[in-house]
Amino acid sequence: MSKVDLVVGASSAFYGPNAFNGVISMSTRSPFYNPGLEFSFKVGNRGLIENSLRFAEVIKNKKGIEKFAYKLNLYYLSVKDWEAENLSATPQSRSDINNPGGYDAVNVYGDEYQNGFDLNQNSKDYPGLGVITRKGYNEKDLVDYNTENLKLGAAFHYRLRPETELIYATNYGTGSTIYQGDNRYSLKEIKFYQNRIEIRKEDKWFLRAYATNEDAGKSYDAFFTALLLQNSAKITGEWYQDYIDYWFINAKNPIQQLPGYPQPSDYATYEEYLSAINPFLTQNYPDTLAYYHNLTQGYANGIGNPLNANSAFYEPGSYQFDTSFSAITSKKSFSEGGSRFFDKSALYHVHGEYKFTPTWFDIVVGANYRWYRPNSEGTIFSDTSGVKIKNSEGGVYAGLEKKLFSEKLKLSGTARMDKNENFDYLFSPAVSAVYLPKADQVIRASFSSAIRNPTLADQYLYYPVGRAILVGNKDGYDGLVTVESLINFYDANKNSTPWNFLMLRLLDPKKLKQLN
Repeated sequence: MSKVDLVVGASSAFYGPNAFNGVISMSTRSPFYNPGLEFSFKVGNRGLIENSLRFAEVIKNKKGIEKFAYKLNLYYLSVKDWEAENLSATPQSRSDINNPGGYDAVNVYGDEYQNGFDLNQNSKDYPGLGVITRKGYNEKDLVDYNTENLKLGAAFHYRLRPETELIYATNYGTGSTIYQGDNRYSLKEIKFYQNRIEIRKEDKWFLRAYATNEDAGKSYDAFFTALLLQNSAKITGEWYQDYIDYWFINAKNPIQQLPGYPQPSDYATYEEYLSAINPFLTQNYPDTLAYYHNLTQGYANGIGNPLNANSAFYEPGSYQFDTSFSAITSKKSFSEGGSRFFDKSALYHVHGEYKFTPTWFDIVVGANYRWYRPNSEGTIFSDTSGVKIKNSEGGVYAGLEKKLFSEKLKLSGTARMDKNENFDYLFSPAVSAVYLPKADQVIRASFSSAIRNPTLADQYLYYPVGRAILVGNKDGYDGLVTVESLINFYDANKNSTPWNFLMLRLLDPKKLKQLN
């Protein structure tokens, strides 16, 4: 690396959309100025191995003039990542770690609460059942924590004139790791390719074009994989029905015969009686509840259930688990019912800039244009059934700079206009004044603004994350349905059908009582 510039704050005026948090501008070393061989080898904890190699050479013509130079780069990293072992209850869990019916653990997937899994309101028929959850899968059983990263790069520089340079550069990267996004992802054998061609005159002008292509390899969604494994073993609805049926038949009567079990006559209202049953059992008979939950969980997961003996929970390491896991993670998440990503997207970009230096001030003008060509076959974006997504954006900018008082004061101003094909024109100005009273003193005043064009995910996302689908939105919304608007609708149509009352009861039982 030759130079790293940190530009703090909103910086869209020169650097374009999405530079609202600042910019890190990096410049690599030219083989003309830094030839030779460099090698680095590092080792560390958790099996860390990090190697890098750079070789650069300058070739002169017959007249002894440096005309051609090239550099080769290699980088490799291997390390064992930290395992996710936190089994504490998540903030969203409806039960704590001591609940015999289970709880939603941080690094366990598939044990999340689902509608209808809280039986506390039906303690008469299911005393002590309370909140139940499916047995989930630990993250360590779903992903590989061995992280690898390989990068290869080459650049070829040719001087057309002493100050004019033609450059072709190519880069390749591949690797595997764990990534945290909307879900937990196992990025496996991902690949990136980039090719760039540029012609430039240092500190005067440049014109560059590059293309970036990617391949998701064998990457998959770990959380979604857990849900598919569960449903492969047994559909959640069937599991739930087996659970409550077993409890009703085998646990209800023995629990109601426990000494001190609440009776309706002990309470002023029947509602008070029902609400007292589960707290009584939890406080006085926790071991009994744990015993029956263990039996019921085993039955629902296939143990001791001859009708569902082949629909058991797939234990990690078993043949059923391994074959199902392999099948699920090798199928695309949308069209084939698996959890694997397909992503062979591309990005193409051109950018040019020119600096004018008249007597009184310096002028910089530039423009860029970018084409997006996502291709996920419905596993990430809404490009299913032959739909091809295309998106492009571009921008132009101009800046002025004037130095005064023997270059102690520098005044500058920049204006930029950007346009994405799906959105309106956006403008981002910036002005600054920098005064240097002494060599080691700086006084700076500036105003800058930034814009952010919606990303491809903001616009075109269509991603199943398990029990929900994340959807992008480039057109705004029309007729958005909220809980409040739905209740208002049922208020106006409460006499139309019994179905309205059923839906209102699910959304807001108190509101239903008010209507009655």
